[in-house]
Amino acid sequence: MSRGRLLMCSMVIAILAASTRWSVQAVTGPSFAFVAASAVLALPWYVLLVVSVRRHGKSGLWVLLGAPLVLLWPLWFGLFWYACSHGADCP
Repeated sequence: MSRGRLLMCSMVIAILAASTRWSVQAVTGPSFAFVAASAVLALPWYVLLVVSVRRHGKSGLWVLLGAPLVLLWPLWFGLFWYACSHGADCP
């Protein structure tokens, strides 16, 4: 795969992972199922990152542009869980 296609695939997966809050929650109701769906989408993105770096070296790091979108909801959930387990006033 060319670098352009790898970057495009990375961004598509990243946008899907970031939009799970609105697409999955509409189906499942108020729950954290969107975090699980976002984490599931992070796995193929990570594989794409590894393939890109192995194949193209440092120039394959462009795939990291999707990292903030892919890690948005799992990181948010992790920070929320950490705050609640360490004495924050949580619902």
